[in-house]
Amino acid sequence: MTQKTPSPHFKSIQRDGIVVDILDSVKQALLTDELKPGQRIPSETELMREFGVGRNSIREAMKMLQALGVVEVRRGDGTYVVDKPSLKNFQPLIFAMLLRINATKELVELRTMTEIGYCQLAGQCGTEEDFAAIRDAGAAWEAEVMKKKPDLNRVLQLDMQYHRAIIAATHNELVAMLAETVEEIFFQTIRQVHTQERVLRYGLEGHRRITESLSTRDPIRIYEAVTFSLEYWKSQFIKNEADKQTK
Repeated sequence: MTQKTPSPHFKSIQRDGIVVDILDSVKQALLTDELKPGQRIPSETELMREFGVGRNSIREAMKMLQALGVVEVRRGDGTYVVDKPSLKNFQPLIFAMLLRINATKELVELRTMTEIGYCQLAGQCGTEEDFAAIRDAGAAWEAEVMKKKPDLNRVLQLDMQYHRAIIAATHNELVAMLAETVEEIFFQTIRQVHTQERVLRYGLEGHRRITESLSTRDPIRIYEAVTFSLEYWKSQFIKNEADKQTK
C-alpha cells in the first residue's frame, strides 16, 4: 500500500501550547484547501504520528474544533470538517465583543456598520417577495407599538423579526450569521431602549424609512434611513454605558 504523504501543516510541534498549535495547523490546512468542507479528518493515530503528540492532546483539540462548529463526529465513521457554517462558528466573536469593556464607540460603530451593510445588500439582492415579508413584519411591529399599552416583550420580539426579514433578503448565509450574531450582542441594549415610549414612537418613523428605502434599492437612501433609525439608539446606548462606568 502506498504510504500517505504527510501534510505540510500537520507537522511535529513543540510541547508548549500543543492544543493551540494543532488548532492553528487545522486552520492553515483549511486556508490552503488541503482540508475542505465535508472532508474526513485523519484518524487519531495518524494525527498523533504527524503532530508527534499524545492521544489526549489530539482529542482535546478535536473537542475544541467541534465546539467551534468546525468539525463534526460521525459515529462509526470518523471526524469530518462540517460542510455548512453555523452560528457556532461565531461564538468566539460573541465572547470577544462581550469582553470589550470601555469600548462603547467601537460597539456603536460595529452595529452601525453591520446594519447599514446588510440593509444595503438586502436592497440590492431582495426580491419583491422579500420586500413584502419585510413590510408585513414592519406592520406587525407597528401594530403592537400603536396599542394603548404595548407589550414590550412582544415589541422586542417583533422588532427582531423585522430585522431578520431584512437579513433574510440578503440571500447571503454568511452575512446573515454575522448580522444575527451582532444583533444578539445588542439584544439587551435594544430591550432597554424599547422600554421608553418616546423611543418606540421614534422607531416607527425609522422603520418606515428603512422599509420604503429598501424598495427603491438606492444605497444612499438606505444609508440615510438606517442612520436615522439608529440615531436615538446610539445616544441611549452611549448614555447607558456611561452610567455603568459611574456605578
